[in-house]
Amino acid sequence: MEIGVVVHGPGIVDSGWALEIINLLSKLGNVHCRLGGTMGRTAIIDAGLEDIVDISLKLLPSESLNIFNSENMDVIFLLDYGKSSETGHTFGYKVLNHYFKKISDDTYLATNHRPLFDSRIPVFQIERPGEEDASIISWNVALNRKIAKLREIGSNEFEETYPDVIPPDILLNELARILDLNIVDAEYIADKYFSKFSEVENASLVENYFSNIEDTEFYEYRKIHGVSIGDNIFINGHVVGKASSNNLVLITKDKILVEILGGSVKEHGVNKLGKIDLDNVIVKTGLLRVSDKIKPRILDENSNFLHDEECSYETLEYEETYLKVGFVNHVAYDVYRFKTCDLVVTIDDDTTLVSSDILYRLNIPIFGITDGDLDKVVEKAFVNENSTVVEVQSGYDDIVGDHVYKELFNEEIMLKIPYDSNEKSREDVLQEFKEEVFNKIKEEVSAFKINRC
Repeated sequence: MEIGVVVHGPGIVDSGWALEIINLLSKLGNVHCRLGGTMGRTAIIDAGLEDIVDISLKLLPSESLNIFNSENMDVIFLLDYGKSSETGHTFGYKVLNHYFKKISDDTYLATNHRPLFDSRIPVFQIERPGEEDASIISWNVALNRKIAKLREIGSNEFEETYPDVIPPDILLNELARILDLNIVDAEYIADKYFSKFSEVENASLVENYFSNIEDTEFYEYRKIHGVSIGDNIFINGHVVGKASSNNLVLITKDKILVEILGGSVKEHGVNKLGKIDLDNVIVKTGLLRVSDKIKPRILDENSNFLHDEECSYETLEYEETYLKVGFVNHVAYDVYRFKTCDLVVTIDDDTTLVSSDILYRLNIPIFGITDGDLDKVVEKAFVNENSTVVEVQSGYDDIVGDHVYKELFNEEIMLKIPYDSNEKSREDVLQEFKEEVFNKIKEEVSAFKINRC
């Protein structure tokens, strides 16, 4: 039996359950694992699982599912560890919704969520294993119904058609028993969180907001599930606000986020975000990684991951006579593209925090330009000892960053610095570049604070 496993998020890895479930499934057949999402990469590196879970590509969970579908797996698993069953189940629905759209015909788009659950390959989600509300969901309702009817008439059609595959109903019950998981019905999740009736609790919020707006044609809104008071609100990796209520609704006008009902808007993040498709953006709340027992692991320079060209900024080899400096502005999720750099310049407090934490594992220092506006997006972060962080006055990190980007990087995200080891050391060349950055900072601000790490 060929088994595809999509690992999502750091929680399922940090808890140890990703490896435990992979080992369990390995007893049933050949297991193929890949990451879905980006923040799980660091956790997989820390756990030493990069040779077991493919982290070479930046893929959405639905894209990883689709790859396994095209590879004709016999069964596919989505492993997740949300901060609550609500966030986990609604995440699963969204992922499977996108996945089934990818593999379905156009008639899917004109229907309700019922066809969502129809595909020839069984897909299971295992959510929050080890917790009291741990669950397993079989997202193939149509297939499950067909097998149930065959069982009623005593038919072994499934077993005869797929002799090497464990029937999904048997697999569901066995895994639920072995892993102590609650079996949750997929249709229950869809009806509870995504039917028209499930939006009643937000009706008064939305009605009050739109009551004083004459033309609502260009407005859209989206309910966000599983929010805790004080959570950061991320859209496509940008912090756009903070929750002040458990009941949260995002509102856009002309594709621009204009209001967060049950929360506050961070204009700086919204400006960076730009126009969005509210139905399809990736929304996260809370911390990106919550474990306080993280033990960072620095990859060996011979690691397969470091030399995997698929995940690099470009596949062409640089000559040894060049050093490489990357530039990251507000999109820390993309920092893995610079895994072969000698230094990375980062703009914004949270981007610097997350980038330094990721690049620490790759033994790469950063030069961060910040302004003290930190949202604390991770519980604990690490930074290479050769890094430098500069704090400018509030609101000037973007201005300084743009100046550095234009003047030193020529508006490219990768800079090649000529380097002759017979004349200067690598460290001297990088220090000279840092001095150039300092000079560009001084051209924009009169004072700044330097934090050497």
